Order: sequence, then C-alpha cells, then structure tokens
Amino acid sequence: MPGQHVWGLDALAADGHVIDFAPFHEPGDRSLLERLSFRTRGVLGHLDQEAYALRRVRSTDVLYCADQAGLAGIALGRRVLPTTQLVSVVHHPLGNAVRLATVRRTDTLICLSRTLCSELERALPRRRATVVHLPWGPDLASPLYEPLGEGNGIVSAGKSNRDLITLAQALAGTESIAVVYDLERQLAAPPNDSVRVVHPGDPDGIDPVSHGAYLARRVVRDIAASSIVAIPVRDPGRLTGLTEATDALALAKPIVATRSPYFPFDIEAVGCGIWVQPGDAQGWARAIRRLLSDPDARKEMGSTGRRFAEREWNYGSFHAGLSELVSTPRRQL
Repeated sequence: MPGQHVWGLDALAADGHVIDFAPFHEPGDRSLLERLSFRTRGVLGHLDQEAYALRRVRSTDVLYCADQAGLAGIALGRRVLPTTQLVSVVHHPLGNAVRLATVRRTDTLICLSRTLCSELERALPRRRATVVHLPWGPDLASPLYEPLGEGNGIVSAGKSNRDLITLAQALAGTESIAVVYDLERQLAAPPNDSVRVVHPGDPDGIDPVSHGAYLARRVVRDIAASSIVAIPVRDPGRLTGLTEATDALALAKPIVATRSPYFPFDIEAVGCGIWVQPGDAQGWARAIRRLLSDPDARKEMGSTGRRFAEREWNYGSFHAGLSELVSTPRRQL
C-alpha cells in the first residue's frame, strides 16, 4: 500500500518510539469482542483492541488510533486509568452526545478537514483535547504511483457512502468508458456496454483476509489508468473519498466529486477538479463531457493537483505534524 496508510507510525518509529500494534480482527474472524463492538455500533470503541491496550496501559505513554471511535471506551473510563495520552484521528462529524463525551476526554484530536476542526472547537468549548488539522496526503515516493495512461476512462473506486445510481445515470447519457467499484451492489446492471462494474468476489486483486474488499495495488492500478477519478457521494455530511482523492493527486488525475463541506480540500480552488451538487446526474454528465472533450484541461488539472500535493498536501506533512504532537518520552506506544 502507499505509505500514508500506516498513518504516521513509520515517523514515530523513526523518532525512536517503540510501537506495539493491538491485533485487529476482521468481521469474519468471529471474535466475541469484535461482534460486540459491531452490535453497539462502536459507541464503546474497538473492544478487542482496547482490551489488549488496557493490559499494557501502565507501561505505555500514548494510545494512538487512526479511527475516531476506536478508543471510545478507554476515553470514557480514563478517570480510573493511568495518565496515558490518548490521540485519535477524527474523520467524520460526531453525531451524538456519547461520541462527543469520548472525544472531550481525548488529549489530541487530529482532524482531516478544516471544517470538522472548526466544528469540534465550537462543540467542545470545555475540553481537554488539543484540536489540530493535519493534511493526510499521498506518499509521493510510493512505487505504486506510476501513471498508466487513460485506458480505463472514468474510475470510481470507493468502498462506502457512494451514490452510484447518480453516477450510472450520468454514464448512461455519455456512453463513457468507465470502471465502477460497486461493493454494495447498488447497480442491477452496467449503465452501458463500456462500463466495467467490479463486484465483491472478483478474484483479481481480492483481499484474502476481507473478501469483500480489494488490495490497494489493484485499486491504485485502476486509478493509474484513468482519465478522470469520480467520487460520487451519497451523504455529503461525512468525509468520503479521501483515499481516491489522495491517489488522484499523486497520479496527476483530475477529480470530479460530489460537493461536501467535509472534503479535505476544495478541488475547484486548488484547480484539480470539478464539484457536482449531491444527486445531480446532469451535473455529473456535464462535468464528464467537459473533461473528456478537452485533453489539455484534464492534463492541466491533473498536473495542478500533483503540484498541490508536492507543495503542501502530502504524507510528509502528516508525518511531521504527528511527530510534533506525540512528544512524550520515547518509551512505548
């Protein structure tokens, strides 16, 4: 996978920290605590990982989770726990009082969008947490980021919260070549004969541990051969499409995406893409036709996005920010 998917742990290791990974259970493992976490919708965190951490908490300086809900149970009970620093990455808005209570008891909240950062600062006026914004951009040195032309046409490679119905309506009207990952089986059939739909279970590049998903190298390869990266979003009230947008920047591909206040950067302000309003199939069709008819515009948008990543939106920035935040004695995380 590209390096950004280890969420800065390589930087912490380089700083001299000793890192202990709490074992992660896939849903198919049938772990009792993991099943309980699922049934409670994560309101108490990842119980199996928290149990592992609690057995080691007295010799640990920092508990770090790249998921905003993962440490929820420990955060709620931290008054009876040793003074261990809690650091969480916040992806989405917090929807209820219990989740707000957990982040209020966290020491450092790393937000992936400025909008979310501002909302948390307003929602948590009395908090112990330091709220910061860090860009989670591409590891530009990854060997996976090698452009492979434009043979795949439009590529939509998301896993969740995708509005594939609207995208399919737009593709049906344009007769565009496309690759669409439909892991929730939203589409009864491809919108036209030029669209290849990827369902769970395709043996090429399947994740051997999580059979409903695909390995990053297969997905990045498809994006590397795209002319446009499409990010159609069903619910714009949460952060969606960060992984594909990051890949698009690294591969110098233009982006068309559903407008969302929680998207990590403004693709039109940067100059690397086009916004479409939620549910606007005609808007999607116009954006697709515009870019497909203008190779120079596609190239310029892609190059602008790559320069933006090189300048400020890259994994090195996340590296540096996390290293500064985790400034405890170098013992164990």
